[in-house]
Amino acid sequence: MCSNNAVERQKHWWNGRFANTARRDVYLWNADGHWHVEVSRGGLNQRRRTFDYDNELAALIKADAVMGTVGEGWREVAI
Repeated sequence: MCSNNAVERQKHWWNGRFANTARRDVYLWNADGHWHVEVSRGGLNQRRRTFDYDNELAALIKADAVMGTVGEGWREVAI
């Protein structure tokens, strides 16, 4: 993500697991109309991957797809 733009976290989902190896987080970011989905794996030693999109719908579809492939128990975290 570009550090020059105002980046705002729009949504955050968590798979409800506390164990470092099982924890998953998905974030939806907006940077001046450019959307980013960040997928985080693990707790202390996180591995992150970011996907960039031109619109919110495409980003939400990716977030849903990621959450659908790694099991149930997802919940939205209040921002």
